[in-house]
Amino acid sequence: MQVIMMHEILKHSEVQEAEDDEDLGEREFNRTRRDGKKQDFRRTFNLGRPCQETLRMVPPIFGGFRVALKDIDYCGYLIPKGWQIFWASNMTHMDESIFLEPSKFDPTRFENHKSVPPYSFIAFGGGPHICPGNEFARIETLVAIHYLVTQYSWELRSDDHNIRDLMPVPTQGLLLRIAPKNQK
Repeated sequence: MQVIMMHEILKHSEVQEAEDDEDLGEREFNRTRRDGKKQDFRRTFNLGRPCQETLRMVPPIFGGFRVALKDIDYCGYLIPKGWQIFWASNMTHMDESIFLEPSKFDPTRFENHKSVPPYSFIAFGGGPHICPGNEFARIETLVAIHYLVTQYSWELRSDDHNIRDLMPVPTQGLLLRIAPKNQK
């Protein structure tokens, strides 16, 4: 997940520039870390919305199986009770009726969480089947990428295409040129 997020952030330089803001310094991170509140922690990083947008565009899991608990009429097709259904998260995430211009990288669509209908952002599944480690994965990724973006200059040295193995990966790997930023 971190490789794909780093790849997407490198493709969108405005994300790196926003993360360099003065107010995102070590003092703010330590204050938030001690008080331990999840919402304060998320406010510390400008990367939260770009990470969500990356998860929307390139979800870490392709989908999964569910069992129909009752007969379902879906667009004129009958799905009988007991049949297995395969759901694909990217079909929901790229639905134009839910996300306007779904192919456009637009982190601002997550500024107001109420504008995203329930169960339409399902990068880690949803409901009782949501990945139990999703919050840990998100926080781990935010912390790692925050420090990489604020401490180093990066330059992407590969194409900007992804393939899907078990997880999405860049076609040429994550070829980077990394240099420490000048310390103040």
